[in-house]
Amino acid sequence: LTGILGFGELLLTRDDRLSPDQRKEHLGRILREARRLQRVVDNLVYSSKVIQQDGSAAADLRGVLGQVIEDLDDVPERERLDLEVDLQTPAREVAMPAEALRLVMVNLLGNALKYATPLTTVRVSAKPAGPSLLAVSVSNVGPPITPADRERIFEPFVQLDSSLTRSVSGVGLGLHIVRRLVESYGGTVDVDSTGDLVTFTVAVPTVVPLGPDGQPLTRRQLRELRRRQETG
Repeated sequence: LTGILGFGELLLTRDDRLSPDQRKEHLGRILREARRLQRVVDNLVYSSKVIQQDGSAAADLRGVLGQVIEDLDDVPERERLDLEVDLQTPAREVAMPAEALRLVMVNLLGNALKYATPLTTVRVSAKPAGPSLLAVSVSNVGPPITPADRERIFEPFVQLDSSLTRSVSGVGLGLHIVRRLVESYGGTVDVDSTGDLVTFTVAVPTVVPLGPDGQPLTRRQLRELRRRQETG
């Protein structure tokens, strides 16, 4: 809000003294701050919202991820980080509403970009995690997460800062929203911190069950899977 109000007031009071390039730069700052505020508002809304299941929900992972990457272009220090995406499965439909999947990915990827060490690579990958689950991982090089904090970071309004000099924007709802949404749709969330590599992995249900090769199961394979499930 401070950025939006400040640059808005500057445009209003000094417009006649600004060059076209300065005016464009200030408008860009207002837009970036407004997008950041929108992400905070989305998290606040979903933190108190009753999540209702939708059995027919389906979201395209590749499409949602592309939208999220574009939306996070305004994250501070973004230009000093590489982003690598590796989707190792042709099946992209996740059994979640597109908005829910977008919030999961924008919070996971936004978190990684904010805490990543400059001049390193943030990686996003997806691969099968069983007949009906897709494991989506986001990893970054940065401050480690201690075993004592690995559960606490998913609580609402908790934000870890690894140094006295670094201030990371946010209200501490992102990871809470991730776990709440993923678990509401039958998935799981895991975090691994080894050395300076931090990886968050969400296992989310797919619309069509997948085989070990990541391809959708055939009708025969589906019948065999259901038979094994029924017989325990």
